Amino acid sequence: MTELTIESKVKWIGKTVALFFTIGILGSINLWISDRHFPLAPVLSGLPTVPPALGWFLFTAVVSSLLGVLLRFDKRVLLLFLVVLSVLIFMDQNRIQPWVYFYSLILIFYFEKKNKEDGDGTIPAVQILLICMYLWSGVHKLNDNYLNSDFTRSILVLIDLENIFTPDLQKIVAYLIPISEILVGVLLIFKTSRQVGFLLSIVIHISIIILLSPIGLSYDSIVIPWNLAILILNYLVFYKNQNSILVNGWKPYLVLGLAGLMPALNLFHATDDFVSFSWYSKKNKRFYIAVSEKYWPVLKLKSEVLLQIPENTAGGYIIDVNKWSYSELHVPAYPEFRVFKRMSQSFCSRNIPSTDLIFLMYQQPMKNENLTKWTCED
Repeated sequence: MTELTIESKVKWIGKTVALFFTIGILGSINLWISDRHFPLAPVLSGLPTVPPALGWFLFTAVVSSLLGVLLRFDKRVLLLFLVVLSVLIFMDQNRIQPWVYFYSLILIFYFEKKNKEDGDGTIPAVQILLICMYLWSGVHKLNDNYLNSDFTRSILVLIDLENIFTPDLQKIVAYLIPISEILVGVLLIFKTSRQVGFLLSIVIHISIIILLSPIGLSYDSIVIPWNLAILILNYLVFYKNQNSILVNGWKPYLVLGLAGLMPALNLFHATDDFVSFSWYSKKNKRFYIAVSEKYWPVLKLKSEVLLQIPENTAGGYIIDVNKWSYSELHVPAYPEFRVFKRMSQSFCSRNIPSTDLIFLMYQQPMKNENLTKWTCED
C-alpha cells in the first residue's frame, strides 16, 4: 500500500470530518429541526418560535453545504455551512454537542490555503486536538462520582462478567478507563511511543463501539460513528508519523488554547462541560421537571421520559430531561444552567400554575445540597 503524502492526508482529514459530520447530523435529525416536542434553548431569551418550514430549510441547507464540502471542497461552501450551523446553534444551544464542536474546529482549519508541506499546520493541529481530547477526557473522569457509578457494573453486565468481578475489582476497572485515555494521550506525544499509543487507541475505540452497539440505537447513536471517525483521524495523523509535533502557524496555537488550556477552567466550573472534553464523566449537571398529575396530559409526553411514576400516590411526575433528550434527539441535553433556564421558559408558556410546575437542577453528585430549584415566577 502506497503511503499517503502530507497533501493527501490533509485532504482526507477534511473529507473524513465532512463525511462523519454528515452522518452525525442525519443520525440526530430531531436535534436540528424545530418541529419537535423537546424544547429549544436559544442563546437569547424572547426569540420568536422558529416555523417548522424554516427549520427544515436550515436543516437541508446545513446538510447540503456539508455534502458540498465532502464532494468538492470550496471555501464559499464551507463558509455557508459554518454560517448556517452558527444560526442553528444560536437557535438551540443543545446543538453544541461534543462531536459538533470537535468536527467544526477541524473544518475551520480549511479556510487557509494549504501547501504540499502543510505549512499552515493542519496535521499538527489535529494531532494536538486528539491528544488534548484523550488527556482531558481521562482527567475529567477521575472523580468519585464516575468511579463509584454503576457505569462499570453496567459494562460487566453487558459482557456477562458481573459475577466474576468483585466490588474491589470493579473499582479497579473503573480506574482503568480514564487512566487508559490519559496514557494514550501521553504516548501519542512522543515519537518513540506514538505507535504504541496508536495501537492502544484502536483497542479503546473498538471496545467502545462493541459495547455501545447493542444499545446504540436507543442511546447516543452518534457515539459509534464518532469513534470510527477518531480511529481514521488517528491513522491519518499518527500512524508511521515519526515527526515531532511542531507548533507552527495559527492552527496549533488555536487548538492549544481551546483544547489544551480552556478545559482546565472547567475544573473550576468556568467553561462548559461539552467544550472541555468533560462528557460521559458523570460530572454533568442533571435537569428535571416536576409537574402535577393533572397537568401531565397537557405535555403529551411518553412515560419513558419519566424519572419515576408514582404508584397509588397523588402528587405528580418527574421528567428526566436527559432521558427525554436521548429518546427524542438521540443525544444528551446540553448540561448547563443557562440552557436549562431557556428550556424551562418553554414550559412556562403552557399556562401551568407555578404551584404545579417546578424545575430542578442537580450538580453532581446528586445530593440535597447540590440541588437548585426554580419556578416560572422566578
